[in-house]
Amino acid sequence: MKTLIAGVLLATTLTTPSAAPGGCVPSWNVVDTSAITPVGSHPQDVTVFSAREALFTGSSSSGSPAAWIGHLRGGRPRDHIRPPLPPHTRQSAEASSFHSPSGGWLLLDHMGTGADTTQAARWDGRRWTLHPTAVSPAAATTGLYLADVASVSKNDAWAVGYTYGARKGDLNPPTAALIERWDGRRWSIVENPAAGRPESILRAVTAVAPGDVWAVGNQRDADGVISPLVQHFDGTRWTEVPAPHPTGALFAVSGTGPDDVWAVGSRRRDGTDNQAAALVMHWDGTAWSSVTTLPDLGNSRLDSVYAAAPGDVWAVGDVGLGQEEEFLHWDGSAWTTVSHPGPRMNGLTYNFLDVHGSGPDNVWAVGLTISEVDQEVRPMAARLTCGKG
Repeated sequence: MKTLIAGVLLATTLTTPSAAPGGCVPSWNVVDTSAITPVGSHPQDVTVFSAREALFTGSSSSGSPAAWIGHLRGGRPRDHIRPPLPPHTRQSAEASSFHSPSGGWLLLDHMGTGADTTQAARWDGRRWTLHPTAVSPAAATTGLYLADVASVSKNDAWAVGYTYGARKGDLNPPTAALIERWDGRRWSIVENPAAGRPESILRAVTAVAPGDVWAVGNQRDADGVISPLVQHFDGTRWTEVPAPHPTGALFAVSGTGPDDVWAVGSRRRDGTDNQAAALVMHWDGTAWSSVTTLPDLGNSRLDSVYAAAPGDVWAVGDVGLGQEEEFLHWDGSAWTTVSHPGPRMNGLTYNFLDVHGSGPDNVWAVGLTISEVDQEVRPMAARLTCGKG
């Protein structure tokens, strides 16, 4: 999060530097999502299917945590539905993924059950159904935490995270990377190369195709050095793929095909001990490479990435901590910053959490704003489009 320092309101519509296919020049606009956002909450994830349909998920940010899904249909926000809640528990949304408007998953963190546990809620287009995730093979000492999910089809989905020490009173540090798969009947643990590696974490997963799935995160070695962790599923098994950067962590991954995948996160900023720098990596079908030509973003990290086309990629996060919030954009030749839409005033903080779209001229970014004046958290959604949806 960062506080904007401009003292006057600016225009709420901003254009991107290049035209989308078809010759139009898309522009970013603020979108009112109050119809699908419950009071006291904000969107955390968005999955976009077309110019007229998208699904949003999030949690309330005040009172008892409660997860929800909001549906944009016909180009307009329609409604929101909460997943079922077991008695005497609270729930918060961890991550979501939908392969269609009528199918997908929301990971829930259930609190009040004696321990924080992850459960999966399945969406069928009308209602939620709760499904237990895999059972720990050593439940007395080891817990399972899922951080992200990728829905491929009705009978195929992936979830990634980590195992942790489940003893009471401990800080519950990560113990090993975790991958689970849904086969249409149940969630089960799948072997992965870092399953026995201490302090390895998988934070994000994306399915480019059913037999082309990527998971990213980070690991810590015996000297305490944190480095990126990248794994790939080729339709048969998971393998570890070397990451080009020696330090850092990856928080999101997105791709357009087998030879075009992007991963983003952060690393230690050169010459500092307590500042971060954005980390961007690209897979070209043969190897991963680090992007070394990013604009100077200051103290920053990237939390989400969306590859709209091989030459059109958007990333959001804490870009330029303490500076004006900006999006990061790749146009096929260079990475540049693009200012987000919305008012600029003293004490107004923007935090974009996710970015997704259905193509270069239909991209959404969602998150929240915080006002230092009244301490109110308000939902924020911005859309890049060539015209009205």
